Amino acid sequence: MEDPKGWATMVGAIVAGLTGIINLIIQHRGKRDRFSVIPYSYRDYQVREEFMHVINLSDHPVKLADWGWIDKDMRLRSIPSELSEPDFMDSKPWTTGSEDLEKRNDVFEIGYLRRDWPIGAYARSAAQRRPRIAFRYDVSMRLKIKIRIRVWWRGTAYLY
Repeated sequence: MEDPKGWATMVGAIVAGLTGIINLIIQHRGKRDRFSVIPYSYRDYQVREEFMHVINLSDHPVKLADWGWIDKDMRLRSIPSELSEPDFMDSKPWTTGSEDLEKRNDVFEIGYLRRDWPIGAYARSAAQRRPRIAFRYDVSMRLKIKIRIRVWWRGTAYLY
């Protein structure tokens, strides 16, 4: 490697390899589903119903596979599962948007009257194994960490 051409070739190959790796990382991060879950309504409703909404933050369409509430007993309650039960509730859910978030900043919102006051909300896209979790402001940090660890530990069985 005494020849300067050999050194230049080696440096060029290393730079090209690093550039390729960085490009792959950027491409992979761009393909992930990014969305925000908020356990409140994004509108100023003066109603008793509990609302949650999901906002698409990706540049590509995001399809929600599951969404629901986090109860005080640290259980995640799936809204699609609750809606399919025959003895659901008398109140009809209010929905805005669709669970197919087609473009950036599309909003899906759902709300209905619940017996229990939830401490948070969650949503999972079709491309994810674990849900994205959001809590109300008055939930303690200890409880938030406990629920996050529990969901992480259970993986795809987070509802059980």
